[in-house]
Amino acid sequence: MKKKIIFSVAVSLIVMFLLPWLAVSFAGGNDALGILLILIFTLNPLVSIGIGIASGRGEKVEWYLPLVNAVIFLVSACVITGFDITYILCAVIYLVIGIAAAYITSAIKHKRK
Repeated sequence: MKKKIIFSVAVSLIVMFLLPWLAVSFAGGNDALGILLILIFTLNPLVSIGIGIASGRGEKVEWYLPLVNAVIFLVSACVITGFDITYILCAVIYLVIGIAAAYITSAIKHKRK
């Protein structure tokens, strides 16, 4: 269980914080914006789904892992590019995606038993 928590937090930190920071730091202007849009619309939802699936595989659904993922995104987006209200919407969407994936995974697991 602790390995799952550490792994999901590490993946969240890498994808939600490190990759956008590297994009803003090393790519210039429009290139960084393009990379951030690719991250926001493709990679971040996939990570949210993956963390949701991982959190739904246990005996109990670990709902806090998708929440940690969404909070890490919100904090990193505000630190890297400044606060914008749309980041809250993105974080809520990532949270809903992660929790939905967790409960769908849990339902499928319990239905197989």
